[in-house]
Amino acid sequence: QQFRSACDAVFDQLRKERISADAEREANLERRQAICAELESLLDQPKKTFREIHQQFAATRDEWSQLRNVPRKQERAIDARYESIKQRLAERQRQEAKTAAEARLLSIREYSRICTCLEQEVLDQTMDEAARQTLLSECSHSRQALPEFAAQDAKPLQARYELATRALQGDGGAQASLREGLAKNLQQRLQLCLQLEVATGIDSPAEHADERMKYQVSLLADAMQHKHTDEESREDRLTALEIAWLQAGPVNQQERGKLTERFERALSAGKGLGNDS
Repeated sequence: QQFRSACDAVFDQLRKERISADAEREANLERRQAICAELESLLDQPKKTFREIHQQFAATRDEWSQLRNVPRKQERAIDARYESIKQRLAERQRQEAKTAAEARLLSIREYSRICTCLEQEVLDQTMDEAARQTLLSECSHSRQALPEFAAQDAKPLQARYELATRALQGDGGAQASLREGLAKNLQQRLQLCLQLEVATGIDSPAEHADERMKYQVSLLADAMQHKHTDEESREDRLTALEIAWLQAGPVNQQERGKLTERFERALSAGKGLGNDS
């Protein structure tokens, strides 16, 4: 009788422990489901930024790890739900980064366009004084409407804008400085065309064959130490070249059109490669 009573006590204790463990697993599952629902709700709100959602994700990550024991039948489903949330969060980060990069590039293009308008008038002298003052005023308003720039983006464009503005206002030193920079700007833009043509795999003009070969040899030497072969790096490279082009100073009218056409042809080819991949 004592043995039976002892066995009953053991079995009763095991039953209680099993009930307790089952209750803990159910509670863990409910909490995991609540965490998922909260994160999904944040992801469903377009105005919520990646930073805001990630803060909540990070705040619950340790708790999620501690809630290991859940009912076996629901374990795979809840893990898959959480993995889906992580994938959506990563996609939100990629989309925000892409949107920010596009906005940055649009702003740089606009600032460059403003600078180019002023520089072309300094070089071409097609306006009377009244029209020139109107141009200065319009460009000033357009520049003030631009968003705040990162220092590395703004510095060369700010220098171009200030020099061209002073030149249009009759500053002889600024006019001379702008014209003296044409030859250097031409070489910079020629090099940028060459680099972009190599990056996008299109032919360079025959007269630049030697320069292209030298540049490709230098790339091969650099690749021995720094390998940039993935798609993201290629896209970053194209963006960096476009920004450098937009920041570069003016060239003479006779060079302006054909250089721009050459660069834009290579840039279009690069974007086409990106869309095909």
